[in-house]
Amino acid sequence: MIILCAWLFFGGAHVALSSTRLRQVLLERIGARGFVIIYTLLALLGLTALFVTTWVYGASGAPGFGLGAIAPARFVFGLFAFLGVVMLLSGLQVYFRSPIVALRLRSRRQQEPVRPPAGIETITRHPFFVGTALFAAAHVFLASTLAMGVFFGGFVVLTLAGSALQDHRLRTRYGQIYADYQSKTTVLPRARRVPSRDGLRGVSGYLPTFFGAGVLLAMHPLLKLGNGAMFIAMIAAFGLFAVTRVVRRGRVAKMEPK
Repeated sequence: MIILCAWLFFGGAHVALSSTRLRQVLLERIGARGFVIIYTLLALLGLTALFVTTWVYGASGAPGFGLGAIAPARFVFGLFAFLGVVMLLSGLQVYFRSPIVALRLRSRRQQEPVRPPAGIETITRHPFFVGTALFAAAHVFLASTLAMGVFFGGFVVLTLAGSALQDHRLRTRYGQIYADYQSKTTVLPRARRVPSRDGLRGVSGYLPTFFGAGVLLAMHPLLKLGNGAMFIAMIAAFGLFAVTRVVRRGRVAKMEPK
């Protein structure tokens, strides 16, 4: 219950600042830079609450699915978790070059079509969201306690809801431009054969991502500290990295009220 309350605080604040009229009001009154500061501080506060409650209460309470104790199940769900990490790292790798970010940072007056999907975008247009959801969903079944199942389940709900809300915002704001991009992509991952013209170049582009996923796999014992609370620290680090790049590149000033 305590972990659920922490999730309701973090998720509620995240959705309120991302997808309601409050976002527009704050952007109009304090500007884009002030909004990013408030958004970041609330996100860090919510993640801190999740970190502490998971560390303290994650191992207690009712049992969860506990499939991590069964070797074949641990292998299968572990494979899904690894693929999720590959996908979310792929999303981070191309984040600032993605058509979705390009649309979010452009003016309403710009009506040029975005570039067609490429790379990981041909598998899913929300690789970070979907990768995180896949990783977390696997851990829901591996978790030995209900508290840890709720902890990871919260990531599944938030990321899938986040992808849907982002699609809705961009479709509302850019209409047919985003509808055309949606028609060429999908949210749920789909198999894709590397085109013959890409050859080994198409495959080699993913090698840094697989290497990064391998590093995280090697760090798995560290990420399990505090009942998995270190996963929160990793998510916070990724978020701060993205915010820092936005601020350093001066892209915050391009944000407009939705």
